[in-house]
Amino acid sequence: MVWITTSTNAIADSGGSVNQSVKSGLRARALFAALLLIVILAALVFGARLTKGPVAEAPSTSGLGKPGARVVRVLAYSSFLSTWGPGPTLKRMFEHEREVAKPGERVSIEYLQAEDAGLLLAKLKVFPSDLVIGFDQFTRTQAESDRGWTPHGMSSGLKFSDETFFAFDWAPIGFVFRAGEIDPPKSLDDLLSPRFKGLIALQDPRSSSPGYQFLAWVVAEKGETGAREYLQKLKPNVQSVSGSWSQSYGLFTRGLAKLVLSYATSPLYHRYTEKDERYRFAPFATAHPAQVEYAVIPDDCKECELAKEFARFLISPPAQQVLMNKNWMLPINALAAEGTAFGEIIEAIGDGPAHSLKIRDPIKPDVAVGRDVVLKLWEDVKF
Repeated sequence: MVWITTSTNAIADSGGSVNQSVKSGLRARALFAALLLIVILAALVFGARLTKGPVAEAPSTSGLGKPGARVVRVLAYSSFLSTWGPGPTLKRMFEHEREVAKPGERVSIEYLQAEDAGLLLAKLKVFPSDLVIGFDQFTRTQAESDRGWTPHGMSSGLKFSDETFFAFDWAPIGFVFRAGEIDPPKSLDDLLSPRFKGLIALQDPRSSSPGYQFLAWVVAEKGETGAREYLQKLKPNVQSVSGSWSQSYGLFTRGLAKLVLSYATSPLYHRYTEKDERYRFAPFATAHPAQVEYAVIPDDCKECELAKEFARFLISPPAQQVLMNKNWMLPINALAAEGTAFGEIIEAIGDGPAHSLKIRDPIKPDVAVGRDVVLKLWEDVKF
């Protein structure tokens, strides 16, 4: 625009019709330049909208399929698929083993992200998959009644499993703290102590499976009426309620919360990865819930046989060790934990005097009321 204005002023000094003709030409060129700029800006805006569309239109994936490969679509929760989670390593291991076993047949695992495990069933309705990873006991029950599933074809006797839903890891649930910051809780009732005011990080049970485990635990211990009263008393001590475990644990590790609902295995991450011994699990006198994680093959799978192969791979000793050391859960195959701190936790679980960690039956959660009633209690309390 500066160049056009300067040139127009220079030509205006010569006067006459030539001056008007040149001015007209310059105006046309300026108009063309302005229109071209508008077209370019519109293209940039439209392109940005395409790349930032809603999740329903463009699911988050990890590990694009190799050219010419048969693709197995695996739906899982975000921490499983993160760079520090087990997903990327398991993908590389399976693809490599498959390539060695059958060199002429290329197979690729393509991950689809469902955020928290509590959202798996809803995301599956939008993103068809060959295998779903991350249901727990409660969401499994809901999934069984919601749709059909394909038998995994593995031998019977798998821990916590049946012919369709197979467990791949598990862990007791409770509260994690840092030594030296607080006097840890010793029971659910102790969580109501004024010393925890504004210090506890929880997860929303409507979207988070650990969050629902906690709420079901309270209902099982207190009953429907007692649970409502308990949650009301707990509110002043709650620092935050996050939509997922990852979010709430992040608040805890950043020091914004001093106590977080998590797993008995969580401190092992800090011990092994960060060389930090401050992180501890608080065992209660009464039994803790235990979360069991399941994988299952939908009945509308496209690569069903390859999904079964990946299922068998997940419970193999090498894969179980990856799950143990990257998902930070107890392996279904206890042999993978022998001689490790994970094995020490397994040995601590039990009811006798030699055991320090009691757990409730993970297969038959003791909740007399249905999921809708349990969640209604949470919504009534208005966290």
